[in-house]
Order: sequence, then structure tokens, then C-alpha cells
Amino acid sequence: MEGAVMRHMLPCSTLLVSHNNLLTTVDEHCACFIAEQYMFIHVVNHYFGLDSNGSTSHFLDLSSYYHDRSSSCAHALFEMIPRIATFARRATETYPRHLDPGIIEEFHTIEQEILSWEVPEPVDTRTYAWPAPDKDEITAALFTQMALIITLQCALNGPGIPKPYIKRQVDASLCEANLLLKQISSSSMAWAMLLWPLAHIGSCITSQTEQEDYVSMILGIEDKVRGCAVSISVLVRLWEAAREDERYYGPFGIQEFMKREQITPCMG
Repeated sequence: MEGAVMRHMLPCSTLLVSHNNLLTTVDEHCACFIAEQYMFIHVVNHYFGLDSNGSTSHFLDLSSYYHDRSSSCAHALFEMIPRIATFARRATETYPRHLDPGIIEEFHTIEQEILSWEVPEPVDTRTYAWPAPDKDEITAALFTQMALIITLQCALNGPGIPKPYIKRQVDASLCEANLLLKQISSSSMAWAMLLWPLAHIGSCITSQTEQEDYVSMILGIEDKVRGCAVSISVLVRLWEAAREDERYYGPFGIQEFMKREQITPCMG
């Protein structure tokens, strides 16, 4: 499920949260780097797509070590991803899923938390202060926020093409996300944090014209973030599969497609 780096980060991160005073006994830069990298890679590896039958992956609480450099200012948004995945797996007492009172209540609770997110203040520590996020980093975080909303909307519906009223909400969110993506400079390093949101938003695009525009924007990245390019190659194949079978639509479709093609996320 993960590469060699991740195998070293897990025990290091476990050590960080097991001792409350580690920030005073180890190099702070190193501790925060390990914590943020673990959080980012863990989320991308274990929550890539939605699985209605999967098991919840353990997620360490490393929030006290975040200095906003791995997932930029969007680390609080990344922390919400496992919760959405758990919501997607929640069993319903009534059918269909999107009409279940308990599901609806939890959906609105999570949705409100996502929409309430604001760009955090720059971190000021004992020895240094990270600079405030730049315009591209903020836009990338807003794009991530839209990815969470879209993924949550799909989780409300369940696998397959969403019911018409949910599909309209998803399509409206896709339009907003597309406008945000066009605002990010092709030379910005903010693209490096967009692997998860690019895949989840892209999985819901059904228009071939919009799919082609999406690919062009991502392939136009000047620094050629390899992870984004790889995700695009998977998305293109996913779109082809979704045209033949709607169960490959959206975040649930990502998991179904990866199982069919025996693709395993491997980051770090």
C-alpha cells in the first residue's frame, strides 16, 4: 500500500505522539516534517477513492506538529478525509441511502464543517515563523475544499451516478472547482498538494470536452509533478470505463476501477 519511506514514517510518527515533550527534545523542523509527510502520504494512500465495504485505516493525531508546509494551509481539510470515508461506509437503516434521516443529518454536519474552514493564520513558533500561504496555495486549498464537498455528496448518494438532485449539486461544485483550478499558476509548487483532490474531482467529470480541458490544465504544469501526471493516466482509463459502466463513476468508481485493474496506490 505504501513505499519504503512510508514504512519508516509510521514508527517515527507513532513515536512523536507517544511523548508529549518531543518537540523540546528533538529537532522541531524534523519532527514537523515527519508528522506532515506521514499525514499527507497516509491520506493519499489509504483514502484514494471511496469504498462502501472497506475497513477504516488507523490515523494518528499529529495536529500539534503541523506547520503548513506539506499540505500547505489545507492540513485541516486533509484531516476530514478519513471522516468522509467512514461516512461513505456507514450502514443505513432505510433505503435509499440519500433519504435515510441519520445519513442526512451526518451529511449536513460534515458539510458544515467543511464549509466553515478558513485559511489559518501563519504558524509562529519559538524559533521561526512560516510565511503566510501565497495566492496559489490558498486557491489550491479552496480546490481541496471543493473536492471534499464533491466526495461528500457522492458519499451521500452511494456508488454509481448520483440521483438527479445530488448530481446537480455535484455538477455545480465541479464548475466552481474548475474555475479555481484555472487560477493556479502552472509554475506553482501548490500543485504538489493536489494529487488527492485532482483524482476525486476528476472522477466526477462526465463531459468529454471538460475531461480534455482538465487533462490539458494538469499536463501544463511546468514542474511536471509526477504524481499528478500518473493520476491523469488513471483518470483517462477510468473515464473510458465509466462510459461503459456507471459504477466506475466518481470516488466509489475509483476504488472499483483500481480493483478491476489491480492498481495499488503507492506514494512515499
